[in-house]
Amino acid sequence: HRAQVTLQGAGGMLLRAEQRAPELTTAVDLVSDTLQRQIKRFKDKHWRRKPRRAGEQPMVMETPSDGAHDVEDGEEDVPQIVRTKEFAVKPMHSEEALEQMELLGHDFFVFRDAQNNFVNVLYRRKDGNYGLIVAGDVER
Repeated sequence: HRAQVTLQGAGGMLLRAEQRAPELTTAVDLVSDTLQRQIKRFKDKHWRRKPRRAGEQPMVMETPSDGAHDVEDGEEDVPQIVRTKEFAVKPMHSEEALEQMELLGHDFFVFRDAQNNFVNVLYRRKDGNYGLIVAGDVER
């Protein structure tokens, strides 16, 4: 059994947890424990932080597909898009995006840079560090 929970808090804060177990009640208990740890970590890091900036919008609106797709003969080995997510990108600084990515447990995070308004992608590298992709009119 798999228990998957996504919580959206004030200001668009998202917390997500997923756990698997042989018994449904065990999976629910495990996901509850995971969420409690995430909430505690969030409170410890953010409760004392300065107040949120005005005008911040919720960050993620998830729209999972049903996973159904047509496969032509001979195309079984060709990777296909099987899920689509739509979300509003929230203006934030890269440090906040990193914290959001960690809270969600994702390997990447899309956000709008609060300083230059460019769409950025923050990602976890194989060496344990992070990379940042900046999409905009960047002059180097």
